[in-house]
Amino acid sequence: MLRGPCHSDENTLCSDVEILDVESLSEEVVAERTHRLELEAYLRTLQAMYAVGPLTWKKEEVLTNLRLLLNISIDEHLKGIKNLVSSGQSF
Repeated sequence: MLRGPCHSDENTLCSDVEILDVESLSEEVVAERTHRLELEAYLRTLQAMYAVGPLTWKKEEVLTNLRLLLNISIDEHLKGIKNLVSSGQSF
């Protein structure tokens, strides 16, 4: 059984892909870890899109589709934007 490094703090995202022995974990734990990885992927994409310039309608559409595909809530999306703004990222 291999497990990747991950912080126990639920507000800290994993930076490496986790390899899990899913048979030994409950469905809830697997779902929570999967969502954490989905959220990390979404937030990194959001950060990259903002880094290359202002959002266009096409970029907004891509982000919306990705958010829906990865089951990212509006609250998680808004928190990601708030973190970008507070970190000094330009839009």
